[in-house]
Amino acid sequence: MRMEIQNLTADKINLTKILKSAKHAAAKLMPRNSSISIVFINNTRMRKINKLYTGRQGTTDVLAFPLGTAFHDGAYHAEIIISVEKARSDAKHLNVSPMERLISLVIHGISHLAGYDHHDLDMFQKMKEIEFLLLCETL
Repeated sequence: MRMEIQNLTADKINLTKILKSAKHAAAKLMPRNSSISIVFINNTRMRKINKLYTGRQGTTDVLAFPLGTAFHDGAYHAEIIISVEKARSDAKHLNVSPMERLISLVIHGISHLAGYDHHDLDMFQKMKEIEFLLLCETL
């Protein structure tokens, strides 16, 4: 598993801790030869990306994009984009630390890349269970 992480904000983030959690989650959910880029941005950039790629107005917490199609061995490249501002705001409302919220969003993005989504109730419940277990294992 190849993983890159970038913080494009002025916020100080423990990228080492997040990278460790991301690698753990990806090792459980993704093909071994995949590569994932994780990028932390502000709300202004997230609004633009959200509008461009989903057609939705406003910011969101996380977007996950497979980049191209899967390779013959099942591996593929992907990118996870997270709004640090939205994550910090959500952390206050959820009564969790900003770090816990950022890690949970990384795990959520990885679960989307692994094929889980919100459209089917059973799949959504399974997704939440997996994310909770991975979060517990990494905190």
